[in-house]
Amino acid sequence: MMSGVDMHHNVVRFLWRLVRADGSFGDRSIDFGEVDARGMLTKIVGFFGDAPRR
Repeated sequence: MMSGVDMHHNVVRFLWRLVRADGSFGDRSIDFGEVDARGMLTKIVGFFGDAPRR
């Protein structure tokens, strides 16, 4: 994981990066998710790669 988990109401976000068995790096992703009243993850949406340029 490249960041901690940020939470606002029932929405979470975090950054992560794939690390292969040989130690090389793969894709990066920023993921957003929703949690229910029990704190269980109910939805996740991921965006791979760099953010689009302005």
